Amino acid sequence: MKLVSLSLRNFRQHLNSQISFSQGLIGLIGANGAGKTSLIEAISFALYGAKAIRGRLEDLKNRFSPGETATEVSLLFEHDERVYRVERTPSDAELFVGGEAKAVVAGNREVTSRITQLLGMDFDEFSAAFYTEQKGLEFLSGRKGQAERERFIVRMMGYDRLERVQELLRAERGELKSEIAGRRAALGRREELQAEIETGADQLKGWEAKHTEVLALFQKADAEEAKLRKDWLEVSKRRDVFLVKSAELKSLQTSYAEKTAAIKTLEEEKRRISELVRQAMPKEAQEAADLKTVAAEREQVILKQLTALEEGSGILRADCEKLSLAWTKELARAEADLELIEQERKRTEEQKKARSKLKQKGACPTCGQPLGSALEHVQRELAQQLEELKARALRQQASLKELKAEPPAIKVKRREIVGQEEQRKELLAERESLRRLTLELERIGRLDQELAVLRHGISELDKGLAQVRREISEQKFTEDSYQALKGKYDAAKGLLEITRSNRQKLEGEIDKCKALLARARSALEELAVREGELRARAERLVLLEESDGMLTSFRKYLNASLRPRLAELASEFLSELTDGRYTTVEIGDDFSPTVMDEVGPRPIISGGEEDILNLCVRLALSQMLTERAGHAMSLLVLDEVFGSLDEGRRANVLALLERLGTRFEQIILITHLDDLKEAVRHLVYIEFDEQKGAQVEQDNRMVTEEAYNI
Repeated sequence: MKLVSLSLRNFRQHLNSQISFSQGLIGLIGANGAGKTSLIEAISFALYGAKAIRGRLEDLKNRFSPGETATEVSLLFEHDERVYRVERTPSDAELFVGGEAKAVVAGNREVTSRITQLLGMDFDEFSAAFYTEQKGLEFLSGRKGQAERERFIVRMMGYDRLERVQELLRAERGELKSEIAGRRAALGRREELQAEIETGADQLKGWEAKHTEVLALFQKADAEEAKLRKDWLEVSKRRDVFLVKSAELKSLQTSYAEKTAAIKTLEEEKRRISELVRQAMPKEAQEAADLKTVAAEREQVILKQLTALEEGSGILRADCEKLSLAWTKELARAEADLELIEQERKRTEEQKKARSKLKQKGACPTCGQPLGSALEHVQRELAQQLEELKARALRQQASLKELKAEPPAIKVKRREIVGQEEQRKELLAERESLRRLTLELERIGRLDQELAVLRHGISELDKGLAQVRREISEQKFTEDSYQALKGKYDAAKGLLEITRSNRQKLEGEIDKCKALLARARSALEELAVREGELRARAERLVLLEESDGMLTSFRKYLNASLRPRLAELASEFLSELTDGRYTTVEIGDDFSPTVMDEVGPRPIISGGEEDILNLCVRLALSQMLTERAGHAMSLLVLDEVFGSLDEGRRANVLALLERLGTRFEQIILITHLDDLKEAVRHLVYIEFDEQKGAQVEQDNRMVTEEAYNI
């Protein structure tokens, strides 16, 4: 796999960044937090989606980006001589082949699955093969214990899955042991179940013999009951007809009597109403043949008289209203005059009272002149005016009293109105009486119709009574014969119920016995099944224990075979990187690497040689992982691996990485050390600005051998 280009939009520190990857050693240089490692994370995210993200997907978005800007990553890479482009967002992904505009795969999960299949690695295997995180080289330096070194290498190779399989196997083995113990404790005793089956079979034979005897009695009683039931049903039918016809006869007789009584009542009512009508009519009209016409003519006369009275009453009421209105106005004027006189009298009394408080030697409160004898003159005038006002008030009160009595003309009009109202009431009463008489005459007509219907009904009832009496005589039914047959039938039915009850009880005992017997046999069969299941679980327990032992042996074999292959590949890298000075690496039981020469192990090597050794072992691990995936080694990412190295040792490692160009098409070196830029041909500078985000600048140039201190 070889990277071609990477485009980021709104990803971590990068608002909008584009990088082109050349071949050979590539340096990503920038300060801590500038966004160097985010580039590698973006590559992993483009290939494998959310599982490659540190933290949550929501944290990918740049906090300085506009609210609507989406997070997007586009990666162009080459694999097996074909170019692919993957475009991914937190919610979607697309994979393109070559320069085609249509995606071959779409969807986050689908694209990740296709890339995993294409590269032959999942995310964990990809990271272990191509990516060495910070201090990854120091891990192999022998500073940690054997168990941790072994666990790390086994995890990188993917063999830790065997440990997880063995843990699951042992957990199942423990559960199976507990289950087998519980099943053995829950097993029943076979001998008890077999004895229960034999006892139940004997009881069943006894109940079945009794059932045969009772069944014969039941069948005999059933035949007798069936014969009597047939006779009884026939007689019951005739009895039902007899009872229905008797009830019908009684109903007809009752109806006949009711209609006869109704006819008599209606005839009496008709005679009574006719007499009342004639008595209510005037003597000259009582002998008239058509009383209804006489009543209608009299009602028309009354209507004309009522109309004339209404007109006269209207005129009288209008005249009376005019007189009353004139009287009311005159009375109101007199009351108003009296009110004015009273007001004038009160003002004069107040003036008199105010003047009585003044003195002759004093001054006038209005003009300020001395009062003198004028005060006495004014007081006499006020007293005279007050007496005149009182006299006027008495005269006005007397006049008002006379006015309050209703005028005679109005009284006359009112008496005339009352007389006309009395005459009107008499005419209305006579009209109402005529209406009642008319209704009574109409009622007589209705009574005649009802009498005709009743007389016709009496005629029909006579015919129905004769027919029902004939039908009753044809039934030839007697209650005594019916009761005698019913007694025999009830006795046969009682005997049948007794034998049926006995048969049902015996059948219940037989069913109960059969159920107990079936339950015992089922329990015996279930016991056999549980015994079989117990044997199967015991066999599986043996298989699990054997498998556990085989997995333990297989893990030991893998560890034993892993070290020679790791040593072989590390020796190849060491020989190449040291120009044949050192050719052999041994990996101990604790996975610690040792350089060998003609004499034997070299116990002490320089710091630069130690870095070379650790790098060779890490490269060997990467190659073993890529071999497992079926690919050649092409990409290596080293993230801040020089943090603890001095300037001289860093130069040694850089020189070695440059010489690995024959094995790796691309080596990406991530560092914050600016002094390494002179030793790298292809540089990518990353600077961070809070307003503009991460800024990327590329510089591809040739580096001389002097730059590597070789």
